[in-house]
Amino acid sequence: MDWDKYNQKIYNKNYSETNITHNFQCDYNQEMISLRFKILNKYCKNKKVADFGCGTGSYLIPLSKITKEITGIDFSKNMLNILKSKIKNKNYNNIKIYQGNIKNTSLESGSFDVVFSIATLYYIPEVEKVILEMNRVLKKGGIAIFEMGNLWSLNTLVVRKAPTGVKSFHISPAKMERVIKQAKFKILECKYFQLFPMCSGPLYLKLLANSKWKMILGKKIRGGMLDEIISSFPLFKHFAFRYLFICQKEKDL
Repeated sequence: MDWDKYNQKIYNKNYSETNITHNFQCDYNQEMISLRFKILNKYCKNKKVADFGCGTGSYLIPLSKITKEITGIDFSKNMLNILKSKIKNKNYNNIKIYQGNIKNTSLESGSFDVVFSIATLYYIPEVEKVILEMNRVLKKGGIAIFEMGNLWSLNTLVVRKAPTGVKSFHISPAKMERVIKQAKFKILECKYFQLFPMCSGPLYLKLLANSKWKMILGKKIRGGMLDEIISSFPLFKHFAFRYLFICQKEKDL
């Protein structure tokens, strides 16, 4: 089975601006998006940036206001058409858009200061190829920011029954570190989220897989999101779903 083409077909057929727009009414989503933007703003300002799996531009368009240049790549023609409609007839001269597989892009080697991939790599088979591709297109000392899904999380059990039909590809924390090391990245920081699944799951996970967790874990305590605080405990982080890595390409390559 060619899982890339399988997921691509689903995204092209079933996903629209209506059902992929973030729910900003949810405190958890608001806090998660704010946290991502805080990190991206820190590293992307006045830089040449690539967004791997840009979708409809939820991160690409806002970041275009602070970046020197930003390039978006996605395999979904449908999503890119939505993105193009958003920027049509508007002054977004520093945005470039390409349709393609982020495991093997046509981007020039060593040409970007920052590459990021948000909420995308969960659905990519052979994710190590994407990490290697990030390294290839980055300049020496460049920054890669990306999220991966933990195979040993409760969320993995839930998404296997996801009604969307999209195939997920989560890997173990040990493999994450191995993939990053093989790509010759240095981990600057790793953040952990989503110890509990935040959508409906199978009956045996009814208590733990519940959307009400978003209301609770989206709260802030002493400036930090409760979800991150809990998920970062030494034992719990091994079972948290979302791993957000900030890495740097080795300078002596």
